[in-house]
Amino acid sequence: MILARWTGTRVLGGIALALLVVGGLVGLATGVEHGQDGLDAAARAGLMVVPITLVWLAPLCCGAGAAMAMAQIMARGEHLGLEAAGLGPLRTGWVSAVAGLLVGTGAWWASEVIVPQTTPVEAQSTWVWLDQGAYRASDGVLIRIESGRFLAVEQLSDPDPAMLRAAQQLAQPRTATHAVLRAADTPPASVERHSRLARILACGALALLGWVPLARRASAQVGIVLAVGLSAQALDLILQALAAQGKLPSTVGAWAIPLVLAGLAGLSVRR
Repeated sequence: MILARWTGTRVLGGIALALLVVGGLVGLATGVEHGQDGLDAAARAGLMVVPITLVWLAPLCCGAGAAMAMAQIMARGEHLGLEAAGLGPLRTGWVSAVAGLLVGTGAWWASEVIVPQTTPVEAQSTWVWLDQGAYRASDGVLIRIESGRFLAVEQLSDPDPAMLRAAQQLAQPRTATHAVLRAADTPPASVERHSRLARILACGALALLGWVPLARRASAQVGIVLAVGLSAQALDLILQALAAQGKLPSTVGAWAIPLVLAGLAGLSVRR
């Protein structure tokens, strides 16, 4: 129990530091970009971008945080004492993995509760699809379409607010709630729904991978995990884009990279 608390404190501390650094840099960059609009507008813009960015980069932050914790342990030579006592990554890695899973669960909760509330409508698509056709909220223009055929251009002054909000969220599925995604029968919505669950596994896998000493030098530990994490994020984006276009099953596009990371982390622990 003491060992689990010792490991968990270091891993969660490293992950929290990684999230704080990424969130701070993203918020600062966004604030500078909107600085000409005033301090309040810059602060609001930064706070709107930070949640969705941290959700998306949660697996990378988990890996980097666990790697920073292990690098600190390696720099002090403590990992040699742990291994000599039979408390290597195989015995302590599960704590790091659980910490990553907890952070991944928090990212899932944030994508369901915080992101849909903080993402501004202005940042979403200008045209959205309603049951009647394509609608532009800025001026209320509705292009009525039925069975793929153009019918008319009308002025829709008072669309149902709940329907309009759901359509605006579906224009960018990362900003949609689970209920909206589940009700939509589209590949992008299905990919996003699966990817939110798969992200929990990716967080746990990268946290475990970051806890395993992968290099002799402590300074190289973080670099290796960052390289693996960035490569995984890039490949994950490609597969999700292909799945959103219908070229791959949604489950493959969302789960392939997290499952590969989980397998890689498992092999690294047992080597």
